[in-house]
Amino acid sequence: MRNKDLITIACRNLKAGRQMTGKIIFGIMFVLVMFLTGIGVICLFNVYKKDFNTNRLKECYYSFELDNHQCNDENLEIISSDVKEKKESLNAASSSVFYDFGIGAEPTSLEAGQLKFLIDDTSYETVNYTRTPYKSYQNILNKISLIDICMYDKNNNMFFENDGTMDVTCKVDGSLPYNAGEIMIDSYLAGVLGLNYENEDYKGANISIEYSDDEGSHMLFENYRLTGIMDSDFFLKRESSFAMDFHSEHMYVNPKHEDTKQLAIFGTLRLYYENYQDYADNYDYIDGIMSVDTSVIQDSVLNDSKERPKLTTKGIQFCMLNWMMKNIGKLLIVIILILTVLSAITVYYMYEFYSNRRANYIVMLRSIGMQKSDMRKLVIIEIMIMFLAALLMAIYFTVIILLFIRYITMTVLG
Repeated sequence: MRNKDLITIACRNLKAGRQMTGKIIFGIMFVLVMFLTGIGVICLFNVYKKDFNTNRLKECYYSFELDNHQCNDENLEIISSDVKEKKESLNAASSSVFYDFGIGAEPTSLEAGQLKFLIDDTSYETVNYTRTPYKSYQNILNKISLIDICMYDKNNNMFFENDGTMDVTCKVDGSLPYNAGEIMIDSYLAGVLGLNYENEDYKGANISIEYSDDEGSHMLFENYRLTGIMDSDFFLKRESSFAMDFHSEHMYVNPKHEDTKQLAIFGTLRLYYENYQDYADNYDYIDGIMSVDTSVIQDSVLNDSKERPKLTTKGIQFCMLNWMMKNIGKLLIVIILILTVLSAITVYYMYEFYSNRRANYIVMLRSIGMQKSDMRKLVIIEIMIMFLAALLMAIYFTVIILLFIRYITMTVLG
């Protein structure tokens, strides 16, 4: 018998038993929807992971606030030892310490209006303020804007000696301040000071920096060597605009020993990871992120003790996504598997019932000369038609479910 005739007979058979056919198609569709949804959820999670690891790696770090210390070798050794311990205990790929200089018992960065720069006996002050910042590091807006002055430490800043964790390396026109008594500034601060650094060479210039307070003017750094000017766009690659500990250190100083007595250091330690999965797996307080009470999230994750690492915004989002996948996702997969098995068993018995009900019809077909091979083809064609109909509907409903899951996920992730 021709295949075309078998298809016609199969369609008429299914139409004649449309109620039972519909139930079987619905059962097959349900099994397929469960299976495709499970596969789709796993694929969505992998897509999110790839996006985080490709486009948001600059926020793949924990941060710790550093205690205020007087700037001396003993305290720096203590901090370095603490950095090493934290890095090893949290399995970080690399670490970077941002030492900010400050004055006084409760040190903070100095204001732009407090500073005066003497470069080769020419006085410069911050005058070219950024009125409309269009880049995140352009934060010197007026005289009371703070200018971060950071201590150069090549051993604790991976962006000077890049180890490959992040493809971000500081670009400098000149050299880094390797030796005591050397200073490097960034191109943005140079512009704010009015330096014509694009046409004039300031490398090797003598630089001194004064600061003023209620008691008068004081020399902060005297007779230092300006080693180079750092490209400020480096911050765009290293820093995220969402970061809660955004750093834009406009000056790196390698201080002379006699100048450290008046300086205090404070700042941040960052522990970087090669990918977000390692980042989430090493966080011991992940259950706190899923707290219903948002104040608990704020206290336990963002602003807790200095011993607990702080997460970045994107880090929190990925930890939430990872938590949902590991906990809710596993539960859903178990439910899907149970429902799939039950549905498959149900479909099997429904089809058996369907086949038994039309036994007389099959006897009639055999009596008019249909061969066993044609009967097998007829059964296969009927199954294929029902499966195809179920597959098309399953794809449609799976897409709707996955879009809904994606909407819920994006809503939760903000």
